[in-house]
Amino acid sequence: MLSLTGVLMLSVPHYLLTRWFSLPALGALTLLLGACDANSQACESSVDCYVGESCVLGTCVLDEEPDLDAGPDTPDEDADDTDTPDEDAGDTDQSDADTDTETDTDTDVIDEPPHPIAISAAMNFSCTILSDRTVWCWGDNSAGFITGADDEALTPRKIDGFDGAVEIATANARICVRTEEGAVLCRGDGALGSGAALVTKIDEGATQLNAGGYHMCATVGADAALYCWGDNGFEQIGGNNDDPTIVPAPIAGASNINLFAGGDFHTCMATTSDEVRCLGHNIDLQLGVEGGQSGELITHPFFSASTNPVFELVAGGSHNCVLSESAEVWCWGDNSFGQLATELTSLETSAQPVMIDLSDALSDLAAGFERTCGIGTGGKVFCWGRDEYDQLQHVHEIPDLEGVDELAIGQRHTCALTRDHAIFCWGKNHLGQLGNGSLTDLEVPLDPVEAPWAQ
Repeated sequence: MLSLTGVLMLSVPHYLLTRWFSLPALGALTLLLGACDANSQACESSVDCYVGESCVLGTCVLDEEPDLDAGPDTPDEDADDTDTPDEDAGDTDQSDADTDTETDTDTDVIDEPPHPIAISAAMNFSCTILSDRTVWCWGDNSAGFITGADDEALTPRKIDGFDGAVEIATANARICVRTEEGAVLCRGDGALGSGAALVTKIDEGATQLNAGGYHMCATVGADAALYCWGDNGFEQIGGNNDDPTIVPAPIAGASNINLFAGGDFHTCMATTSDEVRCLGHNIDLQLGVEGGQSGELITHPFFSASTNPVFELVAGGSHNCVLSESAEVWCWGDNSFGQLATELTSLETSAQPVMIDLSDALSDLAAGFERTCGIGTGGKVFCWGRDEYDQLQHVHEIPDLEGVDELAIGQRHTCALTRDHAIFCWGKNHLGQLGNGSLTDLEVPLDPVEAPWAQ
């Protein structure tokens, strides 16, 4: 008796072997022989058969017979297998559709109006960076960099040339931004800028940016060296001279700087080891020591990594405050308007930091000319020092204001950025620094800053 397997291997195309190998040998042979009719003729090869027949096991068999047509089932199976790629293709299509959906969603997001993500305030004007990295400002326009003329901007105006901003710092009639590439661009009066003209101060490598009253500073490079430029009347940017500088220059000994802030005529910084160092004017003991001004860094004896690690550092006109990692707030320097939240009769100035008595733990600080504010639980705002109406204030909560993410304080006005991307400003408004389209002062935040970017 012939071995079916042997015959199949010798005489049957591979696709038939593949199809039949799973059948019992006898059944397969019966299936094969059953395909032959009574009139079938013997053959040695398919050339001995009629057209449409093939020689199988020595007998001519019609090609269209079911068993011989069973071979194309293999392609059918392949087609079934192909169905899987089709399904995969469907998945691919779905993925493409999902991708398209994501793209569409992304497009939708891009098409949505931009919103504020950061704010800054100077003497009598305010600015914001939007989510599209453009910069808008409002208020005092005496330097001409907001509108290009000398008229006030009662509502926000886009500042040309600042696209791509990731950080903003404002000084008196001056503004600088840092780009994602680490460049620092400025507009404004004097050594900080050149009026309304756009000036590049640092080409690349800047990692942080902050402003004093009349000077700017930025950390640059891997060693976080502090470079400053602008007014130097009290040696607030170092150099042991009072000459202003247009070109950013490093402060001697100021490297590995983690935080820094500028007052009107002094500069303070915190190193990566939590040392606090200051230089410049010291008439109100804002350098943290007794004595006169200094063009060299003075290390404050109170702060260190082991005792009072620094989380945040801010500077007002002639005072400074630190938020420690333990959520304590310490302030020193001028107290003539309650900047240290202490009675004037007991303390006018202090080189020694005074701990602020707070009813809520603060997560963020901002300081302006003669006041300081912080963000508490739920985004509530607490302030102390001189208010917008020349009143001495101990720590008090700003009413009807919650959900605040960031604060910025000018000379006599304050702005808050909320979590839903609205900006509220209150205080003096004689130059439009509240951005609500009027010149009316506000004792408390009422209406948000107008948002022409959303129109």
